[in-house]
Order: sequence, then structure tokens, then C-alpha cells
Amino acid sequence: MRLILRSLLVAFSLVSARPSASGQVAPPSYPPLDAKAIAGYDRTWERYQKREPNAGARDIYGFFLTVVAHNWRPEKWAAIVTLVEELHDRDPVSPTYGNYRWYWREPKPNDRNALEFSMQCASLAWAAYRDRMPEDVRRALADAFALSAEGLVRHKVDVSYTNIFLMRIANSILIGETTGRPELVAQGRKWFDEWFAYTRANGVHEFSSPTYYGTDLTDLGALANYAQTPAVRAQAAAALRLLWTDIAANWFTPYEGIAGAHSRDYGFLTGHGYLDQQLMRAGWLKNTSGESHPAIDDVTFWNPPAEIRAAIPAAPRVVTQRFGTQPWERATHYVGKNFSLGSSGAGYGAQDKVLTLTLAGGPKLPLVNFALDYHRDPYGQQQLATADGHSKLTHLLPFISSVQRGPEALLIAAYNPATARNPIGGKAPIAYESVNANFILPAAAELWDANGPLASGETVSLAADSPLYLRFQTTAAAIAFVVTRDDTGQPASLAVVRDGGKVGAARFTATLAPGAPRDRVLAAVWVRAVNDITSDAAFAKFRADFLRATESTKISLRADTLDLTVAGTSAPLHLSVDLAHEKRLATDGADPAQQSGILVVNGRDLGGTLVTDR
Repeated sequence: MRLILRSLLVAFSLVSARPSASGQVAPPSYPPLDAKAIAGYDRTWERYQKREPNAGARDIYGFFLTVVAHNWRPEKWAAIVTLVEELHDRDPVSPTYGNYRWYWREPKPNDRNALEFSMQCASLAWAAYRDRMPEDVRRALADAFALSAEGLVRHKVDVSYTNIFLMRIANSILIGETTGRPELVAQGRKWFDEWFAYTRANGVHEFSSPTYYGTDLTDLGALANYAQTPAVRAQAAAALRLLWTDIAANWFTPYEGIAGAHSRDYGFLTGHGYLDQQLMRAGWLKNTSGESHPAIDDVTFWNPPAEIRAAIPAAPRVVTQRFGTQPWERATHYVGKNFSLGSSGAGYGAQDKVLTLTLAGGPKLPLVNFALDYHRDPYGQQQLATADGHSKLTHLLPFISSVQRGPEALLIAAYNPATARNPIGGKAPIAYESVNANFILPAAAELWDANGPLASGETVSLAADSPLYLRFQTTAAAIAFVVTRDDTGQPASLAVVRDGGKVGAARFTATLAPGAPRDRVLAAVWVRAVNDITSDAAFAKFRADFLRATESTKISLRADTLDLTVAGTSAPLHLSVDLAHEKRLATDGADPAQQSGILVVNGRDLGGTLVTDR
């Protein structure tokens, strides 16, 4: 449903639309600010008035929500809204009419999600605290909401873009309900039904993201807490139960977080992100920093019932989940007592973790994580400027195929520079410095090859057919590059490189191209892990068993078709792919009990019961 421009010109009163108190939560109240806090907000407001290039709409509306919640200087609130509204596109013929510039440095809106993030904060401030707002603030917000309502219906968002799709739903419903726009409410509810239908069939597309699950919980918490319509609040609560069940199922206690493969993770080394704010708020994580929660987290917090965690079987358990319309868009996660191993059947974007071994070393221990690095940043310490105007950590986007059964996974990653998308977006050529397939390793782990423990030098070369063995506490793992091809068509050179001392990491690396790749490159990797290695003899047996298993590997690479079988502990793991057309031809060996349902734990679909027709 589209709002017509004429409706924006009709005067309305924000005062007239009052929510029912039934079923809604009381917004959080805070004690009076002390002099130090007041001075801190004063300094922030002074800085924003300078219109610094890297500040913008989301920042300022986030500040607005915070100072309204804490009741800092109400006489300044209208000026804050007036300032940020300078970034609103008010040109009716503009393709971004109704949207915002994200940053002051931009001449026009670039990332159209700026509208959603800005209105998320503005609509929450209004929904939770409008009773305390002076009349000049009400008038300023009336103008902002009127133009943003048009922007919301113009903003095209795919249902698979989970966090922004949910944010647009929340913004539309909250703004529509509280400003007398029933057509906007109806559109938001239509989108909500669309998301439920998609998720019921395909799972959560931005699956298990330690960054964007935090945003999703904020989106849905806004509706569960402040939507006027009981059916909307119930729908939001069902979606929140699904996400918290997902978090609980993939939770690895010795790591203190979501483990396994997941999409969109900006914490490259350790896999933590914005979700930690909600986890601390819920008591699942300790707030070791001592910092207070942002106001937006307090306002939108929805406390997950204890029975969500209680319903998850203890480790070891196996979790599989769908995250898209294709059969290979599925992730598998073995959650053991002392480690977890997760793999994904496809990639989502430039911050994915498609194959990850998580050890029992706490939240700061680097993950054993597989990725293709292209700008000599194996440990994710550099942020590159992206086409949408932000700066992000990135790695290459290979064609992925994988199969996992319990604590063992086989994955193929093929990368064709002729057809590859630039990880930073846009149409600019990729600025390659090299291409390396890396397994990131915690520096604290003990490392062996087939001949014994590795020397402590910076770089140790390995034979092309040599697995790497890792031992950490009572966990042992074997990592093998089963097949590699560099950009000349030859097997890639392998090495263990200890160049991550500053971040407590090392890497097992295959050099696929020393510079810009001239042709397709390939890495097929096999990982097996076990618990309870409590003696040198047990570790020696594990190594011997894996080395013997490698002798049964079957590899056929003909006419751009790779057919690969390894001798898994429970069953052979088999993948066949058409490399030229990037098609998955066969995937065999996964546990069939785990293959039906959107969030399956030990063969039981916990997710499907939470997104039934409503």
C-alpha cells in the first residue's frame, strides 16, 4: 500500500492518538542525572551541532532517544530534531524522497537504511516518552513522521534482509498507530505477515548473526512493548521466541555466545557483536565492562522466558537450520561439551563465518574460522570503505558447498575472479593484494603436523597432503586441505604462519594467488574434532585414525566437475560440484533426521512450532 503525497499535507495532531495501556509495558525510568552526566550530554550536543562529517541522522536520533529517556534539558529537544531534519530528503522528485543522509559528508542519501535506523529511535522516543515532550518537540516530530511515512512505503526491502525488513515493520506500525495513519499500520501488518510466511517456509535468512540478531531483537521488542494492537504484540512475541530459541540452541556455554556458522559477523576473530547487549540484559552474559546499557536496549528489551533455555537439550546436540529458499541454504552445528563445529551450505555476504570450530576458551579466544582473505588482513583488523558509505571488515565471497555430520565437516570453496562480486559493493574492480585460504587458529593451541609438533618459528611450511592437528585443553581437531588449486592450476603451498601475535592468533594458510588471481582458485577442506582428549596417547590415536582415514579420500576433478568423498567417522561425506557454473550436484552424508524443519535440534523442529499460521 502506498501513501499518496496529498496525505502528507493534511494537518494532524500527535496528541490525538493515544495508545491503550492494556498489554503494553511501562517505559523505563531513570534517576535524575548528576552533574557529570549532564556535562557529558552537553558536550555531545555541542559536537553534533558542528555537523561533523562522520556524524549523521542515526547518531543524532539515537542521542535524541537517550536524552529524552534520561530527561536531559527538555528545552533542547526540539533543536535536536530540527538539526537532524536537515538530513531529510525533502525533494518530491528525488528517488530517495523521505529518506535521510546517513552522514553529514554525503550530498544525498546513499544507504537508504538510514531512514529505518533514524525512525527506529524517533518512533521509540515518541511511543515511550511523548507525555513529557513539549509542544515544540511534538510539532518537529510531526513534520519528521509525515515525511518519513512516505519514505517507509517507498523503501524497497527484500524479505530476506531480516533486520531491515523487521525494522521497517516496527517503524510503520508504531508511527502509523501513534499518528493516526491506519493505512501505514495496515501496510506494516501486511509486511509482518509476509515475513512470517517466508520464515515459516525458509527460516531466518540473516541466521544466527551476533551483530544483527541484536538489531532484530530491538525491532521486535519495540512492537512487543509498544504496539497498540494485541495481535501485533502477540506476533512480535512469537518472533522473539523464535530468535531466542535459535540463540539458545546454538549457545556454546564455554564460549559464552552463539557458536557455529553464521551470517554477518563483524567480530572476525571472536564472533561477538551487538547481540551481547541483549545477552547481558537477559543475564546470559556478565557485564564485565561495567558499562550501562544504551537507552534503546532498555526501551525495547523483551525478557526471554526461562523455559526457552530449559527446552534445549544439553550438549552434545546437533542443530540444523534453514536460512533461505534453496535446499543448500542450511547450516549445521554440532555443540559438544568442549568444542562446537558449524558449517554453512552457502554464503550470505562478506562477513560470513561458513566453517567455524569454537573452543572452550571463553569469549576472547580466537575462533578457528575459515575464510578467503584478499587484502593481507587475515585477522580482520582493517575496515574498508564500502560502496554504501560505511567502513566494514570484509573477505571474499566464494561459491560454497558443504556437508556435516556431527563433529565432522567437509567444505568446498571455489572462487572465480571473472564473476566475483566486490565484497565492498559497487562496480569498482576488486583491489586484490593476494588470495589466501586461511584457517584462523588461537595462538594458545598446540599444533602438530604428520611428523610431530610444529616448531615455534613464525612460518612453518607443510607438505601439500599434510593435515594440521590442533590440541587445546581436552579438544583435538584435524584440519586438512584435501584439494587446493592456485590460480595457475597447481596445488597451493601450505604453511602455518604465526603473524598474529598482537591478537593472540595464528593461521593455517593455502596461498591461492600471490597477487590478483588470474583464474579460478579452489580449496576443499575437511575438519574433524573430538572431546575428552586427556592423554598424549589419546591424542596420538586421534592423529593416527585421521591420517588413516585420509588414505581413503576419493578425488575426481575433471572438466570443471569436482567429486570428493572423505571417510567420515560415522558415514562417508560426499560433495560433487560443477565449478564452471557454480552448481551443487550432490551432497551426501549428513544426518537425515536433521534435514527437515527450520530450526531442528536433535531431530526435533523447535522453530516450526513458533511460526505457525496466525
